[in-house]
Amino acid sequence: MSRPAFLNLSPGLDRVGRLLTVEADPARAEAAWAVLQADPRARVQRGDWRDMLREGPFDLIFADCAAAKADPDALARALKPSGTLIMDNFSPPAFIPPDRHAGDPLRDALSTHPQLTCTELEVRRRERVLLAVRTA
Repeated sequence: MSRPAFLNLSPGLDRVGRLLTVEADPARAEAAWAVLQADPRARVQRGDWRDMLREGPFDLIFADCAAAKADPDALARALKPSGTLIMDNFSPPAFIPPDRHAGDPLRDALSTHPQLTCTELEVRRRERVLLAVRTA
């Protein structure tokens, strides 16, 4: 099992911040709770990622599952004004597979979304992270 993404976010929480992770897989939910249970700011919810949208609006959403990444409209609506959406695992344009040379539909959807201002950060030579801030 890979390192859970929430472990990269929890150290940055201030004392009044909250961390909610939603895990569809029961084993991942259990593993997440084992790590987070001592932190009163953290909560693990097992189920569909859409279930967490009722908890919003959010200052920050790190979308790490394919289904959530495929619905940027729902994620944008769940952000507070000036809230940030983070998505990882994007290839730099020079490394985009040939079947995607016409464009990356998700990258394009985020870059042209009417409620978001989007930028990319190179985190490794072959990986970029997209950051989108809700502006409307």
